[in-house]
Order: sequence, then C-alpha cells, then structure tokens
Amino acid sequence: FSNMKGNLPWPADNISELLTHKQALENVRKQFHINASPLKSLTIRCDEATTVKAVADGIVQRIFNIENAWTVLVKHGDYMLVYSNLDTVFLKNGDNLSTMQPVGKITSRALNNYFELEMLLYKDRKDLDPVDWFKPMQSSGAIL
Repeated sequence: FSNMKGNLPWPADNISELLTHKQALENVRKQFHINASPLKSLTIRCDEATTVKAVADGIVQRIFNIENAWTVLVKHGDYMLVYSNLDTVFLKNGDNLSTMQPVGKITSRALNNYFELEMLLYKDRKDLDPVDWFKPMQSSGAIL
C-alpha cells in the first residue's frame, strides 16, 4: 500500500469539491484512542448520491453506524482507511476487497446540496493526510 502514495484512484465519481483537514468523525477518533490533533481528514463532496469504491485491495476490518450513517474500516497491511457517511454498505466484516470494488453508497441526506464522503487514513494509529495518497484531480474538483 505504501508504494501507492500519490497514485490511488478516487473512490467516487461526480466529485465537485474536496475539503481537507476538517475536524470530522470525532467518534471514530475517540473509539480507537487516536491522539492526533487536528484530525487529518478528507471530505469528498459529490453532486449526487454515488457509489463509493475501494481505492486499493484490502480487508474489511469493521463496519459500524455513527449518527445514522455507516462507516467502513478497511485494512491495507499496516494502514487503515476509513470510509464514512455511507447510506448503504455492500460488504461485511472480513470481506476481501479488490481495487474499485463497490464499498457502499454515500448517504442520501444531502448537506447544503452536497453528498459527502468522509475519509481518514491511519498507519499504526497515527493519522495521515489522505489527500496526499490520491492521483491528482483531473476534473474541476477543487482542494480547499
């Protein structure tokens, strides 16, 4: 997984905007006793509810619900990638994932006319900046 830094595919289509370093998913952070401040996260805004796909091969570590939205933790060797704010999940704990395999669908509850996927990335319980791991945007999406 580490050799894919800067080359991961984007997990969704119809991306309209990217927001980074947003203080998000405090419940996930507390649950796993991760002491990082500020929380490094990536919010992917889409114009419509869309299917989220795995960005790399991995194993579904855990699936749980936070405030009526699903969160999926996927293990990639020493790394853990968190996909959150899903309305539907197409997987179960322990599933092996292939790159671009559907994970779930972004929640249908639009916030400010956007559908938002929250992503977090950890290595050994230390949060990393997820935006550094993806391929450069080739659309009109903007990083804020």
